[in-house]
Amino acid sequence: MRIRYSWYTLVTVLALPLILMLSAHVSANSKIQVYVDREPVVFTLDPVIDRGTTLVQLRPLLEALGVDISWSAAQRTVTGVKDDNRFSLTLDQSHAQVNGQRLALSVPGRSVNGHTMIPLRFVGESTGAAVGWNGNTRTISVYSQELIELIGLSQEDAQREVTEGAWNRTSATTTSPSGLYSRSYTHYSDNRNCVGVCMDQLYFVNDRQVATSLPPEGPDAVRCTAGQCQSYEIKGGQLILGSGQSFKIEQLSADHFTLDGRTYVRHEPLSRLQLDGAYVTNIAGNLSNNQTYVFQADGTFTEQGESASAGTYTVINYGILLKHDGGRVEKRMFYRPDHNERVLQIGGSMYTRDTSGPSIKTAPLPDKLTTERQAEKKLFSTAAPSRQRELKDVFVTLQAYQWAELDIHPDYSHTFQGFGNEGVIALTVRYEVQNRTGQTLDTATLEPRLRVNNFAGEVLASPNLVPPPVGALKTDEAATQLAVFLFPKDRYSEFTRFELALGGLTLNGGAPWFGEQWLVFDIFNTLD
Repeated sequence: MRIRYSWYTLVTVLALPLILMLSAHVSANSKIQVYVDREPVVFTLDPVIDRGTTLVQLRPLLEALGVDISWSAAQRTVTGVKDDNRFSLTLDQSHAQVNGQRLALSVPGRSVNGHTMIPLRFVGESTGAAVGWNGNTRTISVYSQELIELIGLSQEDAQREVTEGAWNRTSATTTSPSGLYSRSYTHYSDNRNCVGVCMDQLYFVNDRQVATSLPPEGPDAVRCTAGQCQSYEIKGGQLILGSGQSFKIEQLSADHFTLDGRTYVRHEPLSRLQLDGAYVTNIAGNLSNNQTYVFQADGTFTEQGESASAGTYTVINYGILLKHDGGRVEKRMFYRPDHNERVLQIGGSMYTRDTSGPSIKTAPLPDKLTTERQAEKKLFSTAAPSRQRELKDVFVTLQAYQWAELDIHPDYSHTFQGFGNEGVIALTVRYEVQNRTGQTLDTATLEPRLRVNNFAGEVLASPNLVPPPVGALKTDEAATQLAVFLFPKDRYSEFTRFELALGGLTLNGGAPWFGEQWLVFDIFNTLD
């Protein structure tokens, strides 16, 4: 029997000929997929082929490569800057400028329904990225110079890989894991390389191969052709490796699974993540031998400890590229074990945010608890996972969530009755809904619920604590929404697992769109 917890009352006409002309070159059932650094890129306008030239939407692709884009409406010119490289492209002209040099274009850049489309080849010519097209799979693959350097590829090998397109990652499902998974445990004996809090990692390359031991540069540097992977299959509730080992696999979802009772949590790639703050680690268990990285949001860092240094950093998927001012380059694995900014895994060491100095205050998400000053939030856990799920061409991105203990303002104490005497815990979630269905959706019907303890119960959202949803959401539009869930503090400790579920979405006229299906995200928490 399930228990439901509810403690609180709860395209333009002028652009159409051009779109039709471009679309005539591509079968309606042969959508082109685009990947940057092995991760899929979502476009408002899909790539098309015109007179043998592939055209792609400029902004999503180049921003995924770390290019700063600006637009001059008066000159109809797009300008891009990245490090020491600069380009400019004027719409409907047969050439562009790259680092001061004139570059001929096979097809001019153009505007389609307000979006700039450019020849695919220009992406590589303007950024130095390796760009490949696989006609058999209708896949565009792009490797940035940072990824090529991080995983140690030659330019020739990078070009071969993007042309093959075989390394692009797929989404994890309830039947097939994908990407990096880890589990943490405590180890204090000296018969392993790790002492203290340790991490085990598994990297599922695809639905046939897994790496159980990772190189220092991280999962993207895994080379199955060099014997760094094992084959695997999931059959009869067992994960069976090519070596003959087998493990009981349970609770397989898009975010985690258990192997022989040990929980492994999936980590999303974190490309171009901006870090801000000081992180310290204890090297080899020696409390007097600490190393500290101080990261700035502008992409610079300083290193304190045995070897003081400074330089620039770039996060690419599951790796970080540290370029020191003296010319030294470090290539190390990178992810966030707790799915928040407090702990970073850099290489084989865990770095914890240094809170002994001036703290960097995280602003509460703007629900009505905050904007109407109904309560003061004492945040104890925050995360910005940027995880995306898709269902029937609706893309939902879990942007951020915050756990807080509430100090209720006396003027509103009567509205929080029924929560006991121990206090109230609030979870505020922010997510973005992007409509690519070709129809108008009614976002007011998208219902958020919080499943607890493996669906043993559900906590309903409190809609009167968030701004109203936008309602009608046209195709190719996006909207950000909030949800708030409340718990009595004395009951909150009973829950060990949380899942955000989103369902019930309909079209603007009321016709069901999601039906009985739900989009589900894991939510993590830490109560200090």
